[in-house]
Amino acid sequence: MRSLSLLFVLALSACGGDSTPLDLTERLGAGESRAGRIGDAAALIGGPSAEAQVGDFKIYNDRVQYFVQSMRDGGFMVRYGGMVIDGDVVRAEGEPGRDIVEEWTPALGVVRLFEPISITVVANGSAGGAAHIRVISREAPLEFITGTLEAPDFVDIEGVIAVTDYRLEPDGYLLDVETRLLASERDTSVIPGDLMLAAQEVSAIWDEGSGFERATEAFDWTGFVGHRADVSALLLAGEDPIEGPPGVGLIDGLLTVAGGYGPEVELTSGDVHVYNRFYGVGPDPATLTTERLERLGLASQEVSDQVTAPDGPVAGARVNIFVDDAPYTVAITDEEGRFSAKVPAGTVRYVTDGRHRGRFFDTALGAPEYGPYASETERSRTLSALREGTGVLPVAAGRGLVDGLVLEEPGSLLVTSNGPFELRAWRTDANPTVEGDVALHGSSSLRGWSGHGALTIPVVPGDYRLLVHRGPRFEIVETTVTVEAGGSVAVDATLDRAFEHAGFLLGDPHIHAAPSSDGDVSMVHRLQNAAGVGLQIHFGTDHDAVADYRPLLEPLGLDGTLASVVADEVSPSLRGHTNIYPLSQTSERNGGAHIWWEHLVETTDEHVAKVRAKHEDRFILQLNHPLLGGFAGAGNWSPGVIGDPEAWSDDFQAVELLSGTEYESYIPLYLDLVSHGFVVTPTGASDAHDVGGSIGLSATYFAVGDDPGMLTDADILDVFDRRATVVSRGLFIDTDVAPGATVAPGTTLVAEAKHASWVGVDRMVLYKDGVAIDTVQGASATWSLDSTEDAFFVVEAVGDTPMEPVWGSTPWAMTAAIFVDAGADGWTAPLGPMQYGE
Repeated sequence: MRSLSLLFVLALSACGGDSTPLDLTERLGAGESRAGRIGDAAALIGGPSAEAQVGDFKIYNDRVQYFVQSMRDGGFMVRYGGMVIDGDVVRAEGEPGRDIVEEWTPALGVVRLFEPISITVVANGSAGGAAHIRVISREAPLEFITGTLEAPDFVDIEGVIAVTDYRLEPDGYLLDVETRLLASERDTSVIPGDLMLAAQEVSAIWDEGSGFERATEAFDWTGFVGHRADVSALLLAGEDPIEGPPGVGLIDGLLTVAGGYGPEVELTSGDVHVYNRFYGVGPDPATLTTERLERLGLASQEVSDQVTAPDGPVAGARVNIFVDDAPYTVAITDEEGRFSAKVPAGTVRYVTDGRHRGRFFDTALGAPEYGPYASETERSRTLSALREGTGVLPVAAGRGLVDGLVLEEPGSLLVTSNGPFELRAWRTDANPTVEGDVALHGSSSLRGWSGHGALTIPVVPGDYRLLVHRGPRFEIVETTVTVEAGGSVAVDATLDRAFEHAGFLLGDPHIHAAPSSDGDVSMVHRLQNAAGVGLQIHFGTDHDAVADYRPLLEPLGLDGTLASVVADEVSPSLRGHTNIYPLSQTSERNGGAHIWWEHLVETTDEHVAKVRAKHEDRFILQLNHPLLGGFAGAGNWSPGVIGDPEAWSDDFQAVELLSGTEYESYIPLYLDLVSHGFVVTPTGASDAHDVGGSIGLSATYFAVGDDPGMLTDADILDVFDRRATVVSRGLFIDTDVAPGATVAPGTTLVAEAKHASWVGVDRMVLYKDGVAIDTVQGASATWSLDSTEDAFFVVEAVGDTPMEPVWGSTPWAMTAAIFVDAGADGWTAPLGPMQYGE
């Protein structure tokens, strides 16, 4: 701590910066670095998290490039400028970018951030030496948290001023970051550090000293290590070690956060605290941790070696480098299988991972990921690379995990089918583990997805049990194979259609991918996954983000197989989550999503009105998991009663009757809503955030025709107007009276539960006005819809045997209500209006 006047700190923002305009598209050579404000979109990069724009700042050299958001409002969870929002290594001319950085910002704990007062290019680098950007900021709350809690004063703002300097030397990867903190208004205590969010669908948090197990004590670095041999982004300590984010439990489950913080500091008004660290983006962690040791002049030893297998050197292997039995860093082997790194003194041990993540898709391993908010040029470049192919970045797969540096020679498994499929493969013979395994992925099971009907994957030699399926609309194929080292096994898995569902397409109206803060699958892979498990309509219901998946369908060869609906899950925790669709992606923040945490409300009616005002076009509002994190739970629903009207809104058109695999607790809610005049459409959805769970199982049959390639937004609006849906957990109920229809008393209803041979149906149930009135054993039934008064009927199909081996859940389905208008004078709800208030 040293004295420094507030006047002097603020004067730093007025220091004469280097405003000479530069061509930031220029490729630099050794000994050069540059910084400036972006005036040409060609200076931007791509990648799943790319969001920098013209007007933001770029600081780069011949190896790496970082992008600092200007004083505009930004996307994702933090709008404040002055932070690093994109980063990547410098790639070959025309190669798509692979940015994984979401937000990277100085912070005081988890919920106290900074909003910029000024951003200045101090040195643009053209005169030699480091390029330098300075950001002067004032303390500000993490609005996502205050908005989630609906408590604008939850975060105490103490008037701390921050001066952050970003410096990039030539010929290195690390960005020097120095922040000076000043208590400008009063004495206060702070926990200085950095908060980092990145694309968890293509990377995972790794902490020095503990690996993929989150560190609880001091460490030298933390960050996101890419699943592939393409990029990693790390926060590295300066001279003092750092610790994990304090108070991270407050946002656990909402955000996946990496961060490093120093000890708590008492700031006396007028004094300054200085802390230094590095931000690093590089091809692997070892490149960055080595440079850190060199930059700090710390004692170290150099290690280098080669990873081999019986078939030769292994490129793209992950070498976990232990020092004194603690994981220190990760190196990725080059084309000759070699790696090198500097590490602290101690006994070195290698655990080498050549297994791959265990997820395979029918795109090249090196294919880029799509960033919905990247520049138009970068999005086009990515689509072309997906369509035409690109140079494959080496990723070792099928080679096992060893304590040492000698991996196995893989075998090859080729599966073909007559359309999209999901492959599951289980190792049935011995599968040894390695003590101290810090590798991310298990090797006992593999999964793969094809949208084209062919998938080739490298596998560790051994015996496997295979399951090939395309969801509950098709039969399955099971077999066993033995794959030998260097050998190839081909499996023909033709999947026969189990039943017809003319006029209906199977869709999942609640499903997540990378644009969601908790999505663990990329947009590209989500579409391939959805097609593989038999879905015909995908809804892009990402948390508080409008992302258009449709441009990906044609490059992936899925445009005739799968439709996609642009959507958003508006996710205020205290109000309840709702899906809205169909929408259009715009150039606004988060694709034009309603940023609810910046628009606090007194009632849920007010919240819904703001969402309606944001999206002028007509859309469907669907209540998600309505009893848990939904309107019904927030509004304290009980049969016939909304106990807390201020936490409820009547303005919705659809409700999840099946959420994940749960439906039993939602049946009474749906039936009660219809009984009290809420003529809404029931839906079933997986709410999947990964490639597993109930995706393909928990879904909705929509009466929109037979061709996904012809589906329009108007069709979506129309089917919800007609309420023509069948909610499905493995079954389809075929009725001769359309779900949602209005009919006369005495109409005959014929219903049949259609299913694959590996799915069973035990009984059919008919409900009248919310009460089960008849049960018929078997998979078909005929009823007369008799009623002297207006009524509604619902058909349910139930099976008691789990749908193994594909899913462990039992089969179930339910139609939307069919209405009987006894007087032909318009339908009237049997129980009258809902009661509001206790």
